[in-house]
Amino acid sequence: MILTPTQLAQLIAQARRDAPNETWGIIGGKDNRALEIYPMKNVHAKTETRYVADPQELLQVLREIEDEKQWDILAIYHSHPATQPYPSPTDIAEAHYPDSV
Repeated sequence: MILTPTQLAQLIAQARRDAPNETWGIIGGKDNRALEIYPMKNVHAKTETRYVADPQELLQVLREIEDEKQWDILAIYHSHPATQPYPSPTDIAEAHYPDSV
């Protein structure tokens, strides 16, 4: 997936802003090129170590990406402010979009 330097800076700024809580979002685009970053709200009860979507916000963003813009979900990202920067067993078990990174 190709991110611009501005998009990468946006992801880092989001993680820093939301620390010490996990932050997350969706990257939409075409042909492995990121076209828009969608920072998402973390509504999990334990935001320091987990994240979960607000169902209405998630549905709205998925509709915009897939239906309105006809883009792909390139990635679902989240931060690990309190743990190592590798997918946890929970991350792997809850990865529901195998075609995204």
